[in-house]
Amino acid sequence: MVLAGLAIWLLPQIRSSSASPRTGTASTSTAAGARSSRAASASDVPDRFLGTWTGYLSSPQNPGARGFFSVAIRRGRIGDIVASVRNQIANGGYCDGTAKLTSASPSQITLQTTATTGLSGCVADPAPQVYIPASATSLHLEVDGFSGDLAKT
Repeated sequence: MVLAGLAIWLLPQIRSSSASPRTGTASTSTAAGARSSRAASASDVPDRFLGTWTGYLSSPQNPGARGFFSVAIRRGRIGDIVASVRNQIANGGYCDGTAKLTSASPSQITLQTTATTGLSGCVADPAPQVYIPASATSLHLEVDGFSGDLAKT
């Protein structure tokens, strides 16, 4: 049975994706006319969350269903796209998506997804994805009734 929203996005198998951090510099002028640069890699994403994370999500509303989930999180500012998500849907196709950073603190980040694959059944859930450190090498993810621990790969 196909469930609307998140179930379409999260329940099926997901494979890992890779993402690389944004690079470059931004220049500003000082009052003295001198140029200064700051690295564009300045980030609101705490280092603890950076990398590729994989694991299984489940929901008490759908006992026995587990979906493999992968997210690659990189540096960025609030409002920037900081993650790539890839999952396999029930028909064997793949849903790819990006995620925008909506909030960040040392103990939690929240992302909002957008589907980038045009396949039927690829629908990004508008619910926030909340990531919390679960251990030194794992994150706990909660999103719209689904949850699970993701290991750094």
